Amino acid sequence: ATNSEGNSNWSTSATATPKTTPDPPTPTAIATSTQIEVTWVTPDTGGADISRYDLRYSETGTNSWTQINSVTSPTDITSLTNGTTYEVQLRATNSEGNSNWSTSATATPS
Repeated sequence: ATNSEGNSNWSTSATATPKTTPDPPTPTAIATSTQIEVTWVTPDTGGADISRYDLRYSETGTNSWTQINSVTSPTDITSLTNGTTYEVQLRATNSEGNSNWSTSATATPS
Protein backbone atom coordinates (compact mmCIF):
# COMPACT_ATOMS: atom_id res chain seq x y z
CA ALA A 1 0.00 0.00 0.00
CA THR A 2 1.11 3.57 -0.59
CA ASN A 3 0.12 6.79 1.19
CA SER A 4 1.65 10.24 1.68
CA GLU A 5 4.30 8.72 3.97
CA GLY A 6 5.47 6.20 1.39
CA ASN A 7 5.13 2.50 0.70
CA SER A 8 4.31 -0.18 3.26
CA ASN A 9 6.29 -3.36 3.58
CA TRP A 10 5.31 -6.21 1.30
CA SER A 11 2.78 -8.58 2.78
CA THR A 12 3.65 -12.19 3.41
CA SER A 13 2.85 -14.45 0.50
CA ALA A 14 -0.26 -16.56 0.50
CA THR A 15 -1.00 -19.69 -1.47
CA ALA A 16 -4.21 -21.52 -2.17
CA THR A 17 -5.09 -24.73 -3.93
CA PRO A 18 -8.29 -24.61 -5.96
CA LYS A 19 -10.89 -27.20 -5.09
CA THR A 20 -11.87 -29.74 -7.74
CA THR A 21 -14.26 -32.65 -8.03
CA PRO A 22 -13.05 -35.79 -6.25
CA ASP A 23 -11.45 -38.77 -7.93
CA PRO A 24 -13.77 -41.74 -8.40
CA PRO A 25 -13.42 -44.42 -5.72
CA THR A 26 -12.15 -47.85 -6.77
CA PRO A 27 -14.76 -50.51 -5.97
CA THR A 28 -14.04 -54.00 -4.71
CA ALA A 29 -16.89 -56.45 -5.33
CA ILE A 30 -17.23 -59.75 -3.47
CA ALA A 31 -20.05 -62.10 -4.45
CA THR A 32 -21.98 -64.49 -2.25
CA SER A 33 -25.32 -66.18 -2.87
CA THR A 34 -27.66 -63.70 -4.65
CA GLN A 35 -25.70 -60.65 -3.54
CA ILE A 36 -22.53 -58.60 -3.99
CA GLU A 37 -20.79 -56.69 -1.22
CA VAL A 38 -19.13 -53.51 -2.51
CA THR A 39 -16.37 -51.77 -0.55
CA TRP A 40 -14.02 -48.87 -1.27
CA VAL A 41 -11.64 -46.46 0.39
CA THR A 42 -11.92 -42.68 0.28
CA PRO A 43 -10.33 -41.36 -2.93
CA ASP A 44 -8.55 -38.02 -3.39
CA THR A 45 -11.22 -35.57 -2.24
CA GLY A 46 -10.23 -32.71 -4.57
CA GLY A 47 -9.73 -30.46 -1.54
CA ALA A 48 -13.36 -30.54 -0.35
CA ASP A 49 -15.07 -33.09 1.88
CA ILE A 50 -16.92 -35.86 0.06
CA SER A 51 -20.62 -35.53 0.84
CA ARG A 52 -22.00 -38.59 -0.97
CA TYR A 53 -21.15 -41.78 -2.84
CA ASP A 54 -23.40 -43.22 -5.54
CA LEU A 55 -23.29 -46.79 -6.80
CA ARG A 56 -24.60 -48.30 -10.01
CA TYR A 57 -24.65 -51.87 -11.26
CA SER A 58 -25.71 -53.83 -14.33
CA GLU A 59 -25.48 -57.28 -15.79
CA THR A 60 -22.23 -57.48 -17.74
CA GLY A 61 -22.77 -56.82 -21.43
CA THR A 62 -25.90 -54.72 -20.96
CA ASN A 63 -26.23 -50.98 -20.72
CA SER A 64 -29.11 -51.02 -18.24
CA TRP A 65 -27.78 -49.56 -15.00
CA THR A 66 -29.55 -49.55 -11.64
CA GLN A 67 -28.38 -46.65 -9.49
CA ILE A 68 -28.36 -46.42 -5.70
CA ASN A 69 -27.63 -42.96 -4.28
CA SER A 70 -26.01 -42.06 -0.97
CA VAL A 71 -24.33 -45.35 -0.09
CA THR A 72 -21.65 -46.12 2.48
CA SER A 73 -18.88 -48.71 2.47
CA PRO A 74 -19.66 -51.58 2.66
CA THR A 75 -22.90 -51.73 0.65
CA ASP A 76 -24.72 -54.94 -0.26
CA ILE A 77 -26.54 -55.29 -3.57
CA THR A 78 -29.14 -57.97 -2.94
CA SER A 79 -31.68 -60.09 -4.87
CA LEU A 80 -29.27 -60.78 -7.72
CA THR A 81 -29.26 -63.85 -9.97
CA ASN A 82 -26.74 -66.55 -9.14
CA GLY A 83 -24.46 -67.35 -12.09
CA THR A 84 -24.88 -63.89 -13.65
CA THR A 85 -21.87 -61.56 -13.77
CA TYR A 86 -22.50 -57.97 -12.69
CA GLU A 87 -20.49 -54.77 -13.15
CA VAL A 88 -20.33 -52.28 -10.29
CA GLN A 89 -19.23 -48.63 -10.50
CA LEU A 90 -18.99 -45.80 -7.97
CA ARG A 91 -18.75 -42.03 -8.01
CA ALA A 92 -18.06 -39.48 -5.28
CA THR A 93 -19.57 -36.03 -4.82
CA ASN A 94 -18.18 -32.97 -3.06
CA SER A 95 -19.10 -29.26 -3.12
CA GLU A 96 -17.53 -28.95 -6.59
CA GLY A 97 -19.65 -31.71 -8.17
CA ASN A 98 -19.57 -35.39 -9.10
CA SER A 99 -16.52 -37.43 -9.99
CA ASN A 100 -16.59 -39.55 -13.12
CA TRP A 101 -17.92 -43.06 -12.67
CA SER A 102 -15.19 -45.47 -11.59
CA THR A 103 -13.86 -48.31 -13.64
CA SER A 104 -15.99 -51.42 -13.21
CA ALA A 105 -15.46 -54.15 -10.68
CA THR A 106 -17.16 -57.43 -11.56
CA ALA A 107 -18.54 -60.26 -9.47
CA THR A 108 -20.72 -63.32 -10.05
CA PRO A 109 -23.05 -64.44 -7.26
CA SER A 110 -23.14 -68.22 -6.83
